[in-house]
Amino acid sequence: MASLGKVYLERVSQLKQLLETNPAEKIPELQFLTDRDWLWLAGRKMPNTEDGYRRFLSMTRLMAEQNRSSSTLTTTTDGSPGRVR
Repeated sequence: MASLGKVYLERVSQLKQLLETNPAEKIPELQFLTDRDWLWLAGRKMPNTEDGYRRFLSMTRLMAEQNRSSSTLTTTTDGSPGRVR
C-alpha cells in the first residue's frame, strides 16, 4: 500500500512539473486545488501524448476554477449570494 502512495505522489509531482514547464497554462485559481484534488488528478489515466497533456491541463484548470467558485461564494442568511471572508 505504501508503494501505491509513493506512485501517486510521484505522479502529482510530474503533473505539477508539467504545469511549471508550461507557464501559459497556469492560472491563479490553481491555488485552490487541494491535495485530494491533485491525488484524484494523478489517478486519471491520460495518454503520454500531446493530446493527453492538453486534456490533463484542461481538466486541472477546470477543477481549479470550480474549487475557486465553491470556496469564495456562499449564501448569506437572507439568501443572497455573498463572499466568504
